[in-house]
Amino acid sequence: MSFEILPNWHPFFVHFTIALILVGSVLYIVSNSFSTHSKWRKDILLVSVWSLILAGAFTVLTLIAGLHAYLTVAHDGSSHMAMTDHRNWGFGTGVLLFISLCCLKFFSLHIAARLFTSFIFILLLSSVLITGYKGSHLVYKFGLGVQSLPTSLQGHDDHHHGKEEKKNENSDHSHNHDGHSH
Repeated sequence: MSFEILPNWHPFFVHFTIALILVGSVLYIVSNSFSTHSKWRKDILLVSVWSLILAGAFTVLTLIAGLHAYLTVAHDGSSHMAMTDHRNWGFGTGVLLFISLCCLKFFSLHIAARLFTSFIFILLLSSVLITGYKGSHLVYKFGLGVQSLPTSLQGHDDHHHGKEEKKNENSDHSHNHDGHSH
């Protein structure tokens, strides 16, 4: 049994990274709207911290798989520039996540520090969204990591769409219903 995902593992891991960073960051920012001693704040902050710790673990896997993809996925010159840009944003986002986790550890006591940490999380959210956009750009503009469509779909010779069938049905008005013609 093979666990190979074509073309590589990067698309698998990156979705966890993005989701966990989004959830953890938004929950951290929301937690600051509650008073310091509120049970809601403590519960939301706990979920936020665990989401961000898991995001850190998945980010390491994502960056390793992304670097492997960068070195192995077939590409041309124009897509190489876009891949390099995406790679750089990915590593920058990883560094920003590490800084964010450090801020959680050391700056969560005072309101000014919590506001600064919230600002860092807003930067992290922006960075992960830009990085994700650049990654989707590689797939949808350059077709990197996408297998080609079967040739039979390119000619449309062997199947019909609903509109074509309706057009053919409606174009013939001399059909029989119950034995009488129109």
